[in-house]
Amino acid sequence: MMVRCPLIDKDIDEFDCFETGTVAEGLAAIRSSVGIEEIKRTENFRIRCLACENHIM
Repeated sequence: MMVRCPLIDKDIDEFDCFETGTVAEGLAAIRSSVGIEEIKRTENFRIRCLACENHIM
């Protein structure tokens, strides 16, 4: 399933969303997913990711 990522304004796979949220929480290291690398480069990535409505999925 795809979810809208407000950080990069794109639809991403829900697994990438979950994995990125886990990284934002500090519970995992970034893997080689291109989508996650793009999200991580956004300004205030951790704060914005944790505040996202999709984060509680």
